[in-house]
Amino acid sequence: MHNCGHDAHAAILLGLAAYLTQNAAFHRGKIVFIFQPAEEVAGGADDIVRDGILERLGVQAIFALHVAPGMPVGTLTVASGPSLAGSNYFKLKLKGRGSHAAAPQEGDDIPLIATRFVQELDYFPARKLDLSTRPAVVSVTRIQTGSAASNILPSEAEISGTVRTFDDIDVAPNGSQSHAQSLRGLVDRLAQSYGISYEWEIRKGAPPTVNDPKLFEKILPVLEKRWIGKIDTSQRRSMFAEDFSYYTEVVPSLYFSIGIENGDSGKTSLHTVDFTLAEDALPAGVKLFADIAAIAGQAISPPE
Repeated sequence: MHNCGHDAHAAILLGLAAYLTQNAAFHRGKIVFIFQPAEEVAGGADDIVRDGILERLGVQAIFALHVAPGMPVGTLTVASGPSLAGSNYFKLKLKGRGSHAAAPQEGDDIPLIATRFVQELDYFPARKLDLSTRPAVVSVTRIQTGSAASNILPSEAEISGTVRTFDDIDVAPNGSQSHAQSLRGLVDRLAQSYGISYEWEIRKGAPPTVNDPKLFEKILPVLEKRWIGKIDTSQRRSMFAEDFSYYTEVVPSLYFSIGIENGDSGKTSLHTVDFTLAEDALPAGVKLFADIAAIAGQAISPPE
């Protein structure tokens, strides 16, 4: 079970489609409903953008929401500018000499070396970056050695994880090294110091999610007058990533978080077995999008 609220997102969008169809006379323009075909793997929003269907349909703005545990039903958060980080994924394979566990001096003790690499990778943002200007998180999520026996020190280990940042990992700002260059340099220096070889791979996932400032200024002042709950527009950035970001690169976009807590429901974090949401968050989500549809119909001029 993915357990991230996407069933609620789909239900809200279906409810919105039903509501707007029944009240079509009260809304202007063309409204396109985009479900989320594949968030965790390639082939979702990135494929939709590459297909060009947004241009063919004349889409001028895109809006999205994601459920937010621990935030009361009726509460929204949205801010202008960067909202969610970009996701990047690395894989590091270490190669050295194996040995019997009783004689570690005869090999390179790859499991021990792997733990040193894990520590250095986790320390990287705090010690190698100015986190006040270039926030980043490096997390090792998987460690695997090449041995199934408890009395063998294997000759290989594989470490993988994620890099979350608001920078493009291949771009070096102001003459400094890019994140990709810095991480490769760190791995190279460590491998040389331990006298082992390695294979390093880092690939880009979804880019950062950026809320369009001009669209924010058009929509939020009117939405704040219509919305009956609380809207928090304070600047905040999260290291979570979202494939909605592919849309934000090509179309003015706004990404909202919506509260789902009421009573005992909606308190527990996403991606946990105890995740729940209060069902009255669903009509709140429909109302949010219905309000936005009405506001956008007035605020956004049709293409000439």
